[in-house]
Amino acid sequence: MKEAISKDFNSYFCLCGEYSLSISSNLKNLPKRQHDDALVIDKTRHTFRIKFIKQPEPIILEREDGYEKRWMYNCRRCEVWLAYELPGIETAKNYLYLISKGLVSEPFATPPV
Repeated sequence: MKEAISKDFNSYFCLCGEYSLSISSNLKNLPKRQHDDALVIDKTRHTFRIKFIKQPEPIILEREDGYEKRWMYNCRRCEVWLAYELPGIETAKNYLYLISKGLVSEPFATPPV
């Protein structure tokens, strides 16, 4: 069953079918992060509700231009990574990054190519 905050919100699901996000915008309208095509939610501009599990410790990723610390958020059911935050970066504190193609608009739907 599709759960939603209200009809003015868009609901999204993990690929396993778990309800994961309601947001006041369509994900297609969100900007993408250049480094990894993650969708960028500006916390100051969008109203949203997440149903993710925040990992207890951040991870460190090695990138071409150095290292990046991320707080990962996982699906409550299958534990796949769905989103992350960038701690310690002042300019990133108001953003939540959604993993590209990690969420779909219908339960058990195939992500867009």
